[in-house]
Amino acid sequence: MKSHLLAMLVLATLSACGSEAGSSPATYKLTAGEVRSHLVNRGYPAGSLEGAEDRTVEAREMGDDHIQWFIHNGSGTGYLCHTVIEAANEDGSETRLANKCETPAHPEKKVAALTKMIDSILTADRGDPFAKK
Repeated sequence: MKSHLLAMLVLATLSACGSEAGSSPATYKLTAGEVRSHLVNRGYPAGSLEGAEDRTVEAREMGDDHIQWFIHNGSGTGYLCHTVIEAANEDGSETRLANKCETPAHPEKKVAALTKMIDSILTADRGDPFAKK
């Protein structure tokens, strides 16, 4: 319950920031732990994020209910995005995610690209979601 309240507080705080855009929450048939494992415990090759092919993507676990993304050009210039994680059902077998990006330029496009990348990872057949098909 405490982490659920914290997740709601983080999401509300992120929503209040004016230079951010957010995604509608998406639900996955994975536990929060599985979601964190799939998103944080991997490398992100160049081209992972649509529209930012020249950028490096780093994911940092900021707690059980928050992943911070740093999208940068390798020299420290970039922007932050956040994924808030919460249980979508009573037994925790499904997880809901909401994404926000802090960026002055086209935040809605950045959120859409992050959401698409996350969705491809969490719905992949556990192979490499970035492999060329």
